[in-house]
Amino acid sequence: MQLASRPAFPEPPLAAMPQLSKNSRLGFRLVGSTLHQGFGAGKYLIGIGDTASVVRYAWLESLKAQQQSGADAHETGHTGGQQGINNQLKYKTVSGGQGTNPWEIQWSLKHDTATGGWIVQHIVADVQGGGHYDYWEAWPVPANSHTPSVSGTDGNGVSYSDRFSGPTGTHTHASARFYEGLTLPSSFTVQPQGFPSGILRTTTTNPNLPTNNATAPNVRWWMAY
Repeated sequence: MQLASRPAFPEPPLAAMPQLSKNSRLGFRLVGSTLHQGFGAGKYLIGIGDTASVVRYAWLESLKAQQQSGADAHETGHTGGQQGINNQLKYKTVSGGQGTNPWEIQWSLKHDTATGGWIVQHIVADVQGGGHYDYWEAWPVPANSHTPSVSGTDGNGVSYSDRFSGPTGTHTHASARFYEGLTLPSSFTVQPQGFPSGILRTTTTNPNLPTNNATAPNVRWWMAY
């Protein structure tokens, strides 16, 4: 399968920015450097001398709290569960993890879908030196299957559905649902080369999809450090 190349964002002014693989990306994420307000880094200021340490420490503590609050966080996402249909959208970490860079996952459904449908994920990302992104991307799931028919392969031969990766300080928010029997709106198209969603059909306009035949949202936060 031919995958789109990783977008060429301007290099941020970070002396220790990690080298990124030259391999193609599916759903590649390069996102901004603002610490999410919910992490409350301010209370860690005492005894920590530099801003980078504050940000990293607050993020690590936030991850610990998230992982302790739900034993199924890596498999079902933040909310998981069922909504309009008797099914559940899950993910499995295949490389890295929520607190690592990169983080690769595979999507799956708890049960096979009878009619097929689409996993649609809303991404909000701020790219340091590269602008703001707000878009919806989609993976097709065939009838009588519980996994998407589109995937990528990293440099180690690991197959994945989605990948978060980027320079230190980047972050993203993602919320995904599976829509049973959905006919994907025509506004979803493969974006020009360099767009973060790669070969996935994507729209930058809110599709306002009905949720009466969809799973509950699967929500993820990620930050590179």
